[in-house]
Amino acid sequence: MLKSNPFKVCLLIPAIVFYLSLSGFSSDQCIPPDCPPNLSTIQGTVEYPEEWLLEWDPSNPDQINRNNSVLLKVISGFPPYTWSASGTGFTLEDDTTQDLSNMLYADNTACVATVTVTDSRGQTVSGDVRCSCGGWVSKGQICGLEGTYDTKYYDYWASGHIYTKVQGNQKQTQTVIQVSNRQCDLYDCESSCTWNDGSGNIRCNPIYGCETCIAGGEALCLGDYCQCTMKLYYYEYECPQ
Repeated sequence: MLKSNPFKVCLLIPAIVFYLSLSGFSSDQCIPPDCPPNLSTIQGTVEYPEEWLLEWDPSNPDQINRNNSVLLKVISGFPPYTWSASGTGFTLEDDTTQDLSNMLYADNTACVATVTVTDSRGQTVSGDVRCSCGGWVSKGQICGLEGTYDTKYYDYWASGHIYTKVQGNQKQTQTVIQVSNRQCDLYDCESSCTWNDGSGNIRCNPIYGCETCIAGGEALCLGDYCQCTMKLYYYEYECPQ
């Protein structure tokens, strides 16, 4: 007859508990909302697996007609979800939902809404919905909206990259062009876009420009060559009264 060794059992149990405490929960062990209330105590981090991250559904409509409604959705996260909408003339069907969707309503004064959604773990996402009756109106060649650009593409006719940032009723575009034969590793790109007026003042190159606005440092060196800002355009979204 085999006898168990109590000493080995005592060593084994703490080892099992220690292993479980370090292993945490994987996506196949726990599915929201049946997850631990505080993942940080188990995983040692507040970073959730990708499949649990709250996201604004990219298929959401970005326009709405006045006196109408659209269905908005989020992806994943942890219920319940708290919803809010900023902007005149907009209301939401529910302030809090258990599911991933909510209805946005627009009255006859609506123009631009920013809808923000927060889940029960504090993750937040937002998206903009604009009235189909409005449009972007240029406010001049200025830097009216700063930050990190949303999109960038090469425009053949402009011979440069066009950066765009959109936030609520504001939009900023910036065209950046290459400075001929000015390699980044051989020249100070910032000085390539500026000149000294003789009085100690550094001013934008009159041919190009130097204000980086939304493109940041990337406007100064893109690829192998120095870049300079050629055009800044600022717009605001406006709707008829």
